Amino acid sequence: MSTQTGEVHTLKWAGVISILAFLAVSCGGNGDPPPGIDRSGLGAAIATAQAMLADTDVSATTIEVHQGRYWTTAAVRAIFQSEIARAQSTYANAEATQGMVSTAATLMRDATSAFDDARELGTLALHLVSPAGLNAAISDAEALIANTVAAANGASLQSTAFWATQAVHTTFQAAITAAATVRDNAASTQAQVNTARDTLIAA
Repeated sequence: MSTQTGEVHTLKWAGVISILAFLAVSCGGNGDPPPGIDRSGLGAAIATAQAMLADTDVSATTIEVHQGRYWTTAAVRAIFQSEIARAQSTYANAEATQGMVSTAATLMRDATSAFDDARELGTLALHLVSPAGLNAAISDAEALIANTVAAANGASLQSTAFWATQAVHTTFQAAITAAATVRDNAASTQAQVNTARDTLIAA
């Protein structure tokens, strides 16, 4: 998304939130709340909004976000967070009337819909990260540890057997596991993959 597109999204959000804020004031009530205020709808709307926020990255451009991941600009995210905070405030307000709670739930759902419309999918291809070197290093390391006996010393082993102390054996296995974790993480960058490869080779 271009800078201009990002500005359009931000301006669109500013307009939407201005309308929502006006409605919140206009529809609010005063006085003692009647018994049996039902906050379940508002609670569910807040939970949905929080889940969507957690599943959305922050970026200035679509090419910096991996395919399959949603993103928005920091400005759009900040506006949405403010709307979630507004809804949470109403939810926690012991003096809120049923009308205020219901209105807050509607506004939260509207804000979530607007935020969802503003989100975009990233275009950074995961296959741009090549794990070939790391895969080779992991395979070599696994073969090496499979042919190395953990022992206190080599006195009881055949002269052709390779051995290492249990501490060394455990440390090396941990290095293999750490490298495999980086390899299997879809969000790993090429720099992280290269570092994991070099660290394992050095181990």
